[in-house]
Amino acid sequence: MNILLTGGTGFIGNRILKKISHKKNRVLVITRKKIKKKKNIEYYQTDFFKPKNYISKLKIFRPDIIIHCAWYGIPDLGEKNSKLNLKYSKKFFNNVLKIDSVKQILICGSCFEIKYKNQR
Repeated sequence: MNILLTGGTGFIGNRILKKISHKKNRVLVITRKKIKKKKNIEYYQTDFFKPKNYISKLKIFRPDIIIHCAWYGIPDLGEKNSKLNLKYSKKFFNNVLKIDSVKQILICGSCFEIKYKNQR
């Protein structure tokens, strides 16, 4: 199965990557960091805010599943940054929904779940 993971070096994405990176899966991780390929995991260094830089790569990869965990600018959870992330997540989904191989999409995050950790 081909799995596309955004935010794969982050808090949740890293843990998801450990669970999905077995031999049966081929995984493509979109990341800002330069990381060498590991076994069946390919890291594609790109800017999430520049869809033209990665859309053709995703079409060639032909993901069956997309797991979207990317969030730019943590720990800034302010309105301006949130709107920026929403804008580019929408662009991302408008593009990937055109890829006919996609069967499932999972979106997750940890921003608000951990923000008030010390106030509980």
